[in-house]
Amino acid sequence: LEQGGAALVEWPERAEAALPDGTVWIELVHQGDGGLAKLSGQGAAIDRAARSLAMRDFLATAGWGEAARRFFVGDASARSYEIVSLPGQAPRVLMNSPRLVLGPPVRDGKPYAAIAHTAQSVAAFVAIDKALLA
Repeated sequence: LEQGGAALVEWPERAEAALPDGTVWIELVHQGDGGLAKLSGQGAAIDRAARSLAMRDFLATAGWGEAARRFFVGDASARSYEIVSLPGQAPRVLMNSPRLVLGPPVRDGKPYAAIAHTAQSVAAFVAIDKALLA
């Protein structure tokens, strides 16, 4: 299975040794009158799926659970953006900004993020938001 590919495996427990590390498992189970998809796995792909589901929960809590979500091209950072929209509401930008992983040292024992003074969390964005609202 090539990187970025997908496979439908009828009995995955029989193929586990043949599947690559970082495989995302989607188990479809019956529940009541419907079904449920259970995601599991390890690595970057399952982390992205968990982050996307957390963003969905965030939108639902904010009253935007039914919003349409559309990927929006951002910058070269680890952040990603979506345009979320509801009928009758102005569209909003949802920023996905996981805490920055500093990476290896590149100069004077410091990682690039420390040298460039990049935002390592959303604290700076929240501070700017509060300043603009004041």
